[in-house]
Amino acid sequence: MALNVTPTRLLLPGTAQPDDDPVELAPGRAVSWERAWAWAVGREALPPADQPGEAEVSPEQDYEFAEASRPYDPPPNLLMSEIEAMEAELGPLVKEWITAIRSGNSPERLALLLRAESLLNRLPTGGEISITHDSTRSPRG
Repeated sequence: MALNVTPTRLLLPGTAQPDDDPVELAPGRAVSWERAWAWAVGREALPPADQPGEAEVSPEQDYEFAEASRPYDPPPNLLMSEIEAMEAELGPLVKEWITAIRSGNSPERLALLLRAESLLNRLPTGGEISITHDSTRSPRG
């Protein structure tokens, strides 16, 4: 607290490694800087220890990881079959969302954009909206 950073920041490098050196999370377990941070903040699961650090993670593993790693922001209380049905219906949107996250956008930033877009769509034609930062509110997450 005295340094005004999270414990995670004390454990991981604050900037990308020179020459794209991987970040060693445990002996023999290294991943890219971006993947290390995504894992450390509970945004992206890592594959099991017996698989390479850059291997793909199944949606089920990622869901369980998010539920366990972000108790303050758990995934929706849905059955996997319900999620799969929604993915089938919203497949193109899901693919674009995943592409946006993999290109460096945070889920929080994308959700903010969707909320702003929703507000804009409710305005009468020619209406205006002003979005400002309220510095009196305490930050969340």
